[in-house]
Amino acid sequence: VHTAYMNSTGHRANILGAYNRVGVGAHRDAGGRLWTTVVFLQGPALPVLGPGGFTDTLGHAHGANIAKVAAAGITGGYPDGTYRPDAPVTRGQMATFLQKAYGLTPGDGPTFVDVIGTTHEPGIRAVAGKQIATGGTDGRYRPAEWLSRGQMAAFLARAEGLNLDAGGPSLCDVAGHAFEREIRAVVAAGIA
Repeated sequence: VHTAYMNSTGHRANILGAYNRVGVGAHRDAGGRLWTTVVFLQGPALPVLGPGGFTDTLGHAHGANIAKVAAAGITGGYPDGTYRPDAPVTRGQMATFLQKAYGLTPGDGPTFVDVIGTTHEPGIRAVAGKQIATGGTDGRYRPAEWLSRGQMAAFLARAEGLNLDAGGPSLCDVAGHAFEREIRAVVAAGIA
């Protein structure tokens, strides 16, 4: 009866009233007495966190993998607590992901006129130094441009040192694509 009473919505409403958070602390003094403190607070509801500790990954198809890359320190999400799993990835973000994933020395490579002082400059320089990614003939990297899946396949194929002449499964939507060999190689390697 006691448990049912304590778990009833009415009982909690009588005790908590307008408060929506409870904090409990305990301390045992030198005499062995146990002292407890209960604090009732009122404030905005706390967000429900999904995989990786982000507010927007709960129930997402890639939640488990997002949690893995977050735990490995490859990504940290955004300052507002989101990961934004359905947002496009920029060339700058991709460079930072790959630099962290492959343990490349940050900033160990050439720079580009449009990345100096940017958040992703160390990652961009690291992947450029290993020829995983390159800039244009105009000396620009274009860190804010969105990355296509084909471009990502090319970066991963280079990072993994995949043999582009080994073939791979034929996919109906990549025949003749600029990155067909890279896409087939990452699929064959089980990466995508």
